[in-house]
Amino acid sequence: MYIVKRLLFKLYIHIVYFLKCVKVEDMTLSKAKKILDNFYPQKPPKFQQKVKFDPKYDLMIIVPVYNTEKFLDECIRSLIEQNTKYSYRIVFIDDGSSDNSGAILDSYSGNTKVEIIHKHNSGIAGARNTALRSICGRYIMFVDSDDVLANNAVELLMDVALENKADLVEGTHIEFSDTKPFEIGLQEEKVTGYPWGKVISAEKMFNLCFPEGYLYEDTIISTLLIPSCKVINLIPNTIYYYRKSDTSVTATLNKKKESLDTLYMTYYCFNEASKRGYDISLEDFLNQVRLNWLRTQNLPIEIRKAIFVWEVEILFNLFEESFLDKKRSIWELEKVLRKHRFYAFEWLMNNWQFWDI
Repeated sequence: MYIVKRLLFKLYIHIVYFLKCVKVEDMTLSKAKKILDNFYPQKPPKFQQKVKFDPKYDLMIIVPVYNTEKFLDECIRSLIEQNTKYSYRIVFIDDGSSDNSGAILDSYSGNTKVEIIHKHNSGIAGARNTALRSICGRYIMFVDSDDVLANNAVELLMDVALENKADLVEGTHIEFSDTKPFEIGLQEEKVTGYPWGKVISAEKMFNLCFPEGYLYEDTIISTLLIPSCKVINLIPNTIYYYRKSDTSVTATLNKKKESLDTLYMTYYCFNEASKRGYDISLEDFLNQVRLNWLRTQNLPIEIRKAIFVWEVEILFNLFEESFLDKKRSIWELEKVLRKHRFYAFEWLMNNWQFWDI
């Protein structure tokens, strides 16, 4: 009986999908861009800044801080108490915190491993860029101020980085929260798009910075940083403890217009990657389209249509037709984009988890 129900459900999913494939979205690109610009305009971002490079240390750890007083001490201690033979400098950037974070940082000002910068609020991208203008390490690591670094993380990552002359080395991470102390460790099969949990050759940041004034600024990691790296190593060790929060900026966007930044970042980052001559992955782009929808699915339908139309344009401009066969859902996503089938696209997005059953 279960098998019959499953087959009937699969048949239903595909019949409805087929019916929705009939309708073609006829919104023009110019109209789509006008709708989006009226809804939430953004200026083109900058991906480069002037950098001073003075590598006095093996590693520079960059920690943007904004109103994380509850977790900051734990984060700081995990950094200054690293068990390693390597020299490192921790640069904390207080991004105009209105809580006690600035005072907590200042209480560590006597530590020789620590540098503290206080600045007006400009967002996490601006905070990271402030530190990146004066790079003092051969390698760079990013840490979020509510997270925790494993006590041997620097040693493990730097051993591999120097032995292999790697551009990037990443370990595994564990997610936790106040309600779930530790969730299962996440073993990556390929390098992730997170800024944290890895060491990066400083040279890779000479002509790259985070786009300021945007959410989802870390899109540059998967689209611009990783494609620039020739030697990438993954290690199986737990390096990083990532704190999951339901109150983070991106987690609370829901129906807010700022969620549209995910589309803008997709457009500008993939185009910048093309200009730089990087090998751009179609599968990565399609996964980004899926992520964009998850972030914007609660916006008005005209906005969602306009996003879809612009993503279709990006696809045609950057990628030749391929019809991926790695996953049927991905294959279908490329197909509905190329055929301008918006309603089929939304049906696929809403039933993604059932598509490959």
